[in-house]
Amino acid sequence: MKKLIIILAVLFLIFISCDTTDPKPPEEKPPGYQEDIHWPSLADSPWPMYHGDPQATGRLKGEIPVFNKIEKQIEEYFSVSAPVVGEDSCFYFISSQFPSGLICLTQEGERKWIYSLPRGYGADGVSSPLVTNSGDIIFGYNRTDSIYSISSSGKLNWRVSLKCRNELNIGEDGTIYAFSTVPKALNAISSSGNIIWSLEDPDLYTLSTAISPVGNTVYSLGVNGIALIAIDLNSKNIKWKIKAEEPDIYRNATPLVDYQGNIYVIMREVGRDTNGIYSYSENGNLRWHVILPDVGTDEPFNPVMDRNGNIYVGTKILYAIDYTGNIVWQKDFIQLSNELLVDNRENLLFATNELTEFWLETLIQINGKGDIINKISLPNFTGAQYFAPAVGYTSILMPLSYAQDAVLFIK
Repeated sequence: MKKLIIILAVLFLIFISCDTTDPKPPEEKPPGYQEDIHWPSLADSPWPMYHGDPQATGRLKGEIPVFNKIEKQIEEYFSVSAPVVGEDSCFYFISSQFPSGLICLTQEGERKWIYSLPRGYGADGVSSPLVTNSGDIIFGYNRTDSIYSISSSGKLNWRVSLKCRNELNIGEDGTIYAFSTVPKALNAISSSGNIIWSLEDPDLYTLSTAISPVGNTVYSLGVNGIALIAIDLNSKNIKWKIKAEEPDIYRNATPLVDYQGNIYVIMREVGRDTNGIYSYSENGNLRWHVILPDVGTDEPFNPVMDRNGNIYVGTKILYAIDYTGNIVWQKDFIQLSNELLVDNRENLLFATNELTEFWLETLIQINGKGDIINKISLPNFTGAQYFAPAVGYTSILMPLSYAQDAVLFIK
């Protein structure tokens, strides 16, 4: 009898401790929470294009894998583009020396194939590849003034002549968006390689673009005193332009667009020799701006945004800024030497260097609070910079830029 009473008491405690609410209420998400944006034209891989997605959030699909060493150092390729990852788990990037062309490497760093191109003269005018949902690799190459589509087996699908300039983007329907310099225009190219339309405007800065989350607007930096330009993809017309705070705005950070449709751009504060980040609504109205006091005239890398809407940006000083424009923390990492990447757990990955008696390079992973959770030393190539890393399914690829030929495979 005593044993039965004990059993009944235990069952009662289990019953009252259970949450009988059916269905359970969803967890409350912060105001700036970033839902996944389905983009059917893009490969479903961890890093299918430069900046990670057409909104240029710098957010990885998945998590940064655990790494502890340089698995392989390949001193063969002179990389002139950031690398990307296809659904086939291969890395793709452009090399411009010997060999010269689109390089396809496996996750183990073995060359699978190369699509040969004439030897180039540097990264200016070369667009990083992007991988479509059909596995095709699209990129622009300055030496031939062309945009290419190459199949996942390394064969030419099509080539279109265009004096392209830097990075490409892709619409939901597979349309490729590319700047040309002569004439200065945004060009729409079909998935079969035909130029559908072109929009000329002297205020376009032909660097790179971001696309709204619903896919109907392209955002570009501007020139001639213009900071930001919105282009309506339905009417093929300019929606609005925002004047720069100063004519000499910062020119190398791509606009970033969040899930709610807000745009973020870096420019200088009036009367100050320093940079700030400005946020605008999709209608071009200023939401907020924040000055980055310790950045000065240094060139910040592209800002990235984590799952909760926090923005990370900086050079020597790395800043974390919340969705409403408040600086949450700032940390000195000596000098960032490549662009940031953030994963779905708010972990960031980047390289830093410390110029002391030697040039000390380090690959660092930090959490959303700025705490270092992993790091390894990188080879000391004096004066080297790294392209943004591409994170694959099991490894990380980091090509050097503007230094000696080297590509690092990290696991």
